[in-house]
Amino acid sequence: MKTILPSFIENYTSYVSKLPLSKDVINILLENDEINENPLFYLEYASLFENSFKFKNSSNKIISLNVAGFLCYKYSLLMDS
Repeated sequence: MKTILPSFIENYTSYVSKLPLSKDVINILLENDEINENPLFYLEYASLFENSFKFKNSSNKIISLNVAGFLCYKYSLLMDS
């Protein structure tokens, strides 16, 4: 069984909670069951390439890219259904 990294859950929850969306949409986005059903590499995809780029505050940007990447992945799944 895969283990979702607590850091991803914390960063994802923090970001999604601040979005200008209805509480219903935010609750759907924060469902842990849905997060746990996805392959781990979709949760921290940008981290795979972290050492390929050299820029300031890269760890903060990678965290944001991980969340954004997962939201894009979720969006593509919704569009396909």
